[in-house]
Amino acid sequence: MSLLALLSASCIWTGKSEGISLALLGRVPRETSFFVFWDISTLRDRAALGNIYNSWIDKEREQLEKFGIDYTCVNYFAWADDGEGRMEIVEGDFDVEGITGRLIDLGYTRQSYPPPSPGVEMWVGPTEEDETVAMIEGTIFVGGKESLERCIGVYRGEEESLQDDQYIKLITDRLPGGIMVMIRKAGESPQYPHLLASGIVYKIRDEDILEVRAVYVFDGKGAAEEALADIGKRWASEKYYWDPMTSQRDEFVESRALIRSLNLSYF
Repeated sequence: MSLLALLSASCIWTGKSEGISLALLGRVPRETSFFVFWDISTLRDRAALGNIYNSWIDKEREQLEKFGIDYTCVNYFAWADDGEGRMEIVEGDFDVEGITGRLIDLGYTRQSYPPPSPGVEMWVGPTEEDETVAMIEGTIFVGGKESLERCIGVYRGEEESLQDDQYIKLITDRLPGGIMVMIRKAGESPQYPHLLASGIVYKIRDEDILEVRAVYVFDGKGAAEEALADIGKRWASEKYYWDPMTSQRDEFVESRALIRSLNLSYF
């Protein structure tokens, strides 16, 4: 993992996954091309979603424990790519002092990040291969120095966030919250050259049934009409989807289907 952001319980976000996922979009730079959010607390609390929670543990536990993070205290987890590498964001009830102590044990040293800002710290590892760590009012970012500087710039209001992107906003305005939210910019979907952005949500429909919803925004009504049949065909051919529906209105194509939670894994 190139960037891990660990967020303390002192953050001001709402307890709803929709509010959290939108808030996290506002924490990463506008240049971010790919963003994925997971509601870990819900995965942990619902037995029917245990397979997804366990696959998350298998992939993320080692990195969390490296910095003294108890994975059982994680509530929300997201990862994104800003062009410099993978960023990861975690919200939960963490011992920030314990994390600081672990950094010191790992040989990290605290450095100032100009201009001085209350609540902002930068920690540098003992070798160039080590991730840099930044603490922003209880929020901890770990990873490439350039990525951290851009996240700090977003926090200070010096840089725009992904949430400020007009096409991403068109997507998030049309998608509900859910246990998983994935946002892509156009460059991530080369099969549709006129696609500007897309998003997909997995939302609990019943105990072990999830509703999948996606929104695609194109650079015009004609481009959306051209892509409609292919998108509908792809959704109809998904192995674990049933009752798929795809429609088009103006520059938007929307799809939805149902899937059993046992057929969804963490990624």
